[in-house]
Amino acid sequence: MTTREMGHARLLLISQDQFGYLTDSFQYCTYLRNHFQITFVGWDYELPRITLEGVECMHISRDGGKLRRYYVFLRQVMQILRQRPAEIVYVEYFPLCALLPLFGGKRSRTVLDIRTGYVRNSILMRVLSNGLMTLETLFFRHVMVISDSLRRFLCISKKKARILPLGADECACEPKEFSSLRLFYVGSLDYRHIDETVNGLVLFIRRHPEAPVESYDIVGFGSEEEEERLRQAIRNVPAGPRVVFHGRRMSTELTPFLERSNVGVAFIPAKKHYQCQPATKVFEYLLAGMVVIATHTYENARVINETNGVLTDDSARGFCHGLENLLERRNTYDSAQIRSNIGGYAWNRIVAENLLPFLTALLRKP
Repeated sequence: MTTREMGHARLLLISQDQFGYLTDSFQYCTYLRNHFQITFVGWDYELPRITLEGVECMHISRDGGKLRRYYVFLRQVMQILRQRPAEIVYVEYFPLCALLPLFGGKRSRTVLDIRTGYVRNSILMRVLSNGLMTLETLFFRHVMVISDSLRRFLCISKKKARILPLGADECACEPKEFSSLRLFYVGSLDYRHIDETVNGLVLFIRRHPEAPVESYDIVGFGSEEEEERLRQAIRNVPAGPRVVFHGRRMSTELTPFLERSNVGVAFIPAKKHYQCQPATKVFEYLLAGMVVIATHTYENARVINETNGVLTDDSARGFCHGLENLLERRNTYDSAQIRSNIGGYAWNRIVAENLLPFLTALLRKP
């Protein structure tokens, strides 16, 4: 099937995020829009609207209580499936999404995409939510999963699943030098204990007051409690490095941070339910030529090695040790080589070499 023929194929992407605020779906649209007529349907969180030429966005109101807005979302998506049938329906997992292949669209061309398992702290909710996720995959013929470890954890058969990994955009940054350390964290603050990285930095400075640490920029948002705990930790930082919590930033605003920084922080709780969860930030950092200080989870350990960073435990003391290791090795790192070695995780390649061929093959099926 030629690109010209595919240009007439309609791709409906269904998500419960607002367009542009989940990196993965935004990147799918960016690199598929020249091959498909794309319509994105998602919730309206009343955040600033992000648009992308060639992609039609439909926003569904979140007015009312949780049950009502869920009902409205499902009802409106069902209407769209009936009134504007698409050749391919691509569903980013949300609870009860199995109703879509049951009541709308061709099951042979409906795809479920799982980007994460349930990672909040409640054991009961993790068991129930991950169990529901596994059950709902039974209603889809095609399932994309972010990692093979998550596929195994959710007990999804190899025959049904296809691994569609995380990636990042390549940053057109100059190669980094590591004579001093300029740290950067981007991501959620909820359940991440990013204040512990600041506490670890404080411990490091006390142990090594002459160490060349220039700055630590933190971008993200979370609950009021999490943000206040982070601000309190920052207030305890002694004179020396500039530590700034910048709050929420759009993905298009991250380039100056990636250009300035040379150490990426991927501080993910080293708990069982995070082991299967790759982090977008790791690939963003590496594709910018940065070294990474990351907590020792299964997926982080698959990417981080002695040539591109260090692995630590998820505590202030562990973070301090990680900084000590980075400082000791800083003259051995090669920024251009770090970027080159991770090139296969650039979004343009992931879509061109993985997702696009899969969707093209799907169009040939009756």
